[in-house]
Amino acid sequence: MITVGLATAAALLLTPAAQGREVEALISAKASDGYHVKLAISRPGLNLAGLLFKRTPETPMAKAGAMTRGDLARTSAAARLSGRPGSVAVLVKSENSRRQETLTAYQSRAAVTSRRVRSGLGRLGRLSMRFHERAKRRVKLASFCSGRVVKRTGIFTGRLRFRGEGGYTKVRSHRASGKLITLQHVRCRASHAAKRLGSATLFADSRNATFSVSGFRKGSLMLTSARSQLGRMQIVRTGQRFAGPGEFEPEPDLSAAHVEPRGSLFSGSADFTAPSAWTGSLAATFPGATVPMAGADFRAELGFDGTKPP
Repeated sequence: MITVGLATAAALLLTPAAQGREVEALISAKASDGYHVKLAISRPGLNLAGLLFKRTPETPMAKAGAMTRGDLARTSAAARLSGRPGSVAVLVKSENSRRQETLTAYQSRAAVTSRRVRSGLGRLGRLSMRFHERAKRRVKLASFCSGRVVKRTGIFTGRLRFRGEGGYTKVRSHRASGKLITLQHVRCRASHAAKRLGSATLFADSRNATFSVSGFRKGSLMLTSARSQLGRMQIVRTGQRFAGPGEFEPEPDLSAAHVEPRGSLFSGSADFTAPSAWTGSLAATFPGATVPMAGADFRAELGFDGTKPP
């Protein structure tokens, strides 16, 4: 059952829960088979949704003023991503083209201080590295944010080992570049960004997967996510595609819609029939898995600005 629209998701995920002091570590590592891997470690918790914003590399709220409608829509696909105290996310990313990308996030427990990061990475590897600072600067926040953010860049040394399910990609490193970010009493108002919404939007949701598409004048933005569990490790897969004309075709009265994406992220097609049917062969291919995105387990809604039609 879908419980949030774009505006609601933006309000929830763009309002940070920074109470006091937080420490986040970001590590970049080389991976096999053409994948890019980053590790995000956070204390006391991890805002995975913020990690999906290309325009906010330092912290989810640091440059929120530059967010586009597409950035906000991405929060809807990421709405189920939640952190826990002392978390690490191994982010495996594949950029198929300039129009689409996919990402799989493996989330597990971790410990992070201003000098060290450690995690067992579940059944898929191990992380134990020490940070060596090279430079330090204060991050300028958007005009509607308050607080203090300091970014330190440098080198992590130690041990990093990761192997995706079935060995689709591997990382083995003793030295990696990265950064440590310290946030103190950071707060942002979400209303500024939420005003940028406006288009016909379809949401389809099952127990473990979500698909959404928002139309605009020259095409549409398609977002998808899937969640699973491997032991104690939570796995969250996300993808996005900037689709061309004809890939999303809603009826003017919002009684029905047809979705048939091109590109390598999606395969098949799906049809919406009011009030909530979402059927077809649509599937999404992520790093490590292909997941159905339509069928009897899904319920869908079609409306404007993330709301139900009248």
